Amino acid sequence: MMITGMRSHHLPLIMILLSTLVPACKKSGLFQGAGTTNKLKVEVSNFNEIVLNDKINLILTYDSTELVTIEAGANLLNGIILNVRDNKLIINDNNKYKWSRNLDYTINVYVSRTNLDRITYYGAGNIRTTNTWKADSFTIDSWTGIGTIAMDLECNYAGLIIRMANADIRLKGKSKQTSIYCADYGTLALQEFESGIVTMNYRSIRSSTIYVTKQLDAEILYKGDVYYRGTPVVKSILNSTGKLIFLP
Repeated sequence: MMITGMRSHHLPLIMILLSTLVPACKKSGLFQGAGTTNKLKVEVSNFNEIVLNDKINLILTYDSTELVTIEAGANLLNGIILNVRDNKLIINDNNKYKWSRNLDYTINVYVSRTNLDRITYYGAGNIRTTNTWKADSFTIDSWTGIGTIAMDLECNYAGLIIRMANADIRLKGKSKQTSIYCADYGTLALQEFESGIVTMNYRSIRSSTIYVTKQLDAEILYKGDVYYRGTPVVKSILNSTGKLIFLP
């Protein structure tokens, strides 16, 4: 009976605290939804690299008209920060209480231009192209990315790097020379990306597929298998259970 009495005694105090905290949380944005989806054009200085953070999707269009647009809920737009430093466009979601949002919210950044040769990827958003991206050299460097990078790409040199986490790189197109470093849980789906020469350092636990026509130098140093299309001259080093497997 004493325990029940104590609970009854404290109930009014708890209700008072809740009635004070809930409006304060709403005012600070804790229980605020994303809002109606809007688009905002952003003026930025020149850049040739994009650094992508947080759960933000990046959509690239190869076009001579240079344009950067943010698409997000009205309550989130002001928290999507784009800064250019050292010719790098750095994209961040600085909104508060990201953990409290509905999981189906979407933030997109659209970039239209021709001068871009590197993407550095830390986020959970996805990256894709709307047409074929063309460059002399193009590098995708994923540090802690956990989304999918799906691009149509034509270049003389492609650098594909997955350092940690489980990024998934899916390319179509062609490259004269491709350099690959893939570790952790990374995957590559390059069966439609034709490379003349490929050098590969492969340390992933998962399997990947590549397409090589002239020369393949492959080091497979962990459990993941590498499947390859084409009939290149092959030089391989296998230091674990992972295999290099020809696809007829």
